Amino acid sequence: MERVSIACHSCERLWTVGCALSLYERQILESRPCPHCGAYTLSVEELLGTSTAATPITWQRYAEYA
Repeated sequence: MERVSIACHSCERLWTVGCALSLYERQILESRPCPHCGAYTLSVEELLGTSTAATPITWQRYAEYA
């Protein structure tokens, strides 16, 4: 199963989605504001196995909000 993450580069929130998204669905998500901080900085990236995603998200900060 392909997993993707949705990340906000302003507040560093991260959501994991357990399904593949089409290009259209990715564009819709990336054009929406972050539900946490309201900034328009969402990005969708594929997660590769168990390695960390190629995003500047700090997992420690993510754990504080989760």
